[in-house]
Amino acid sequence: MTKILSFTGWAFINLLGRTLRLRVINPFVRGGGNAVFAFWHGEQFIPCFLRRNENAAIMSSLSKDGEIQAGILSRLGYKVVRGSATRGGQRALVEMIRHVRTGHDSGFAVDGPKGPYREVKPGVIYLAQKCGIPVIPMSCCARKSAVFGRAWDKYELPIPFFKAVAAYGEPIHIARGDDIEQKTAELAKSLGKLSQFSHKNYWSSDVREYLSGHPRPKILIIQPSRIGDLVFTGPSVHAIRMKYPNAWIGWIVDERCAPVIAGSRDVDEVIIFDRSKLSPAYLYKMLGYLRSKDIDLSIDFHGLAKSAFL
Repeated sequence: MTKILSFTGWAFINLLGRTLRLRVINPFVRGGGNAVFAFWHGEQFIPCFLRRNENAAIMSSLSKDGEIQAGILSRLGYKVVRGSATRGGQRALVEMIRHVRTGHDSGFAVDGPKGPYREVKPGVIYLAQKCGIPVIPMSCCARKSAVFGRAWDKYELPIPFFKAVAAYGEPIHIARGDDIEQKTAELAKSLGKLSQFSHKNYWSSDVREYLSGHPRPKILIIQPSRIGDLVFTGPSVHAIRMKYPNAWIGWIVDERCAPVIAGSRDVDEVIIFDRSKLSPAYLYKMLGYLRSKDIDLSIDFHGLAKSAFL
């Protein structure tokens, strides 16, 4: 019966997950090492689907329900470690450390398996400190979900075919001498802000509310030419940087004016629009590059046909 239920759960997650119109915000970019991903217990459906078949290690409790869950997770391509904060935790943590040290990612529902609701357990911080890897907070939400209000974790089951978002926070690094309690509180704060963003700010029609909750919004400045105009735009770009210090800010500019803003501390990337290469193929390539940046907001300071096109 356990195998049948595990297969059914695996098939259900795969089918439902593939129907979601999922957008990933601030995706984790590897710097040559692995990481431990942290999320709230009630939001685990999308993280488990999103990071399937990556051979990551994840913990499942020793209960009968945990046995079914372990079967589902194994079919999803996870290395399952049995144990929890309330039973078999020490042995499970040692096994997780062994997996992480051999190059596997790890995933934790940090307030499970029985709560208290949205209270981070310190095990995830201890693991990251012991292995010298960052903790990556993440929060996921579908536009429409069935919320199991009677469950302690208020489990969210996405409704098929709706939009969904998976938002990653900035990595939390834990040095050998760092205080576990302080880093646990830092993770809890980050997860709280991410959950606010994925459940509320992301769906807002107010761009200010959207940007205020975004872990790293992408803002494109469009002021391609005229040296004087670039100089006068500078204070506005600086104000945007001060308002959103974690934002990625790109500035699209003609090749002849690029030196004016090169090296600016307010700009993460100077994107050159080279008029000498102008052709349908060049425009198509530029279009693809700008779309690949997944820009959240563009601001046209130029106000002419060329800048409107860009």
